[in-house]
Amino acid sequence: MDTLRIDSLATSFNGLTTVGRRGVYFLDELFCWLYRLDAAGKPQTRLLGQGRSNREVPVKRIDGYAVSPDGEHCLVGSTHDIYLFDSAGYRLRFLNLKPADERQDELPAWERFEVYSLCYDNLIVRFNGNRMFLNVMAADEIFNLSTPDYSRRAHILMEVDALTGEVQAYLGHYSPAIGEMTAFWGVHYDITPRGEFFVGYEADSLIYVYDENFKALRSFGRAGREMRTAYRTLEQGPQYKRTAREERREKGFYTSLRWVGDRLLRTYCRGGDAPTDGLQIYDGTTLIADVDVPKGMKIAGYIEPYYYSQIVTDDENETLTLYRFKLDK
Repeated sequence: MDTLRIDSLATSFNGLTTVGRRGVYFLDELFCWLYRLDAAGKPQTRLLGQGRSNREVPVKRIDGYAVSPDGEHCLVGSTHDIYLFDSAGYRLRFLNLKPADERQDELPAWERFEVYSLCYDNLIVRFNGNRMFLNVMAADEIFNLSTPDYSRRAHILMEVDALTGEVQAYLGHYSPAIGEMTAFWGVHYDITPRGEFFVGYEADSLIYVYDENFKALRSFGRAGREMRTAYRTLEQGPQYKRTAREERREKGFYTSLRWVGDRLLRTYCRGGDAPTDGLQIYDGTTLIADVDVPKGMKIAGYIEPYYYSQIVTDDENETLTLYRFKLDK
């Protein structure tokens, strides 16, 4: 595995990474600068920034970022605002998320637009043609983690028309393995060129496969090595956030999932003071490797012949680190 130190970037050390056809991209969440790096992690160009021109972003923070299969840069803000730019950094269109069906009061409670919030802590944006997908959670005070049937009824993905911003549907549910009032509600997913969804959960060793209409097809997966998974059931109330933070420091969970070719790569942390994280590699549905990787490493994508990690930021030491590796055919 290669360790690439990235120098000479003006950054807040809060960033989002994605891999496109032209290189590895790093978006500074606070300054809204978009950097393109070459295969060796060397900065090539800087685009965007904050402002109101057609080559800038008119907000002070970006929470989600992806490059579409067509090479468009998609930036998601914190108020249901989405900005799409072409590969040269010119704004194509602005979207404001809104329900396609205006008769929200007539819909079942779990299908209403106002119930859901984007998962800003780990916002994942994916495309399938003009269909855009974002991970969500039910954030309405009536429907929260302590609701008895939350994991069974709350949806995990939002399907959006990438041309209009209209929310077309809510998809999927939480894994029954998660239970209630846990610290591990995160969802990871990817979409293949055929439109199949691969979905994983922070606290579930299985990976679930759905067709393009989100019909369940199969599941597979093995638990990561030496993970601490004796999860506690947390009590609701003012102490929930504090105990949830403690639980996430102490326990292991799955942290990223990417489908590349016929291989699926999934990372996980072991929890506690474990010196390394883990990476699983599946060929189809068969686990072919489970190896140690540096702490904090998550998979971002692939540029032949390398798989690339997300850029690991360390604001205390002011470092940016990119990992890459090859796999035998």
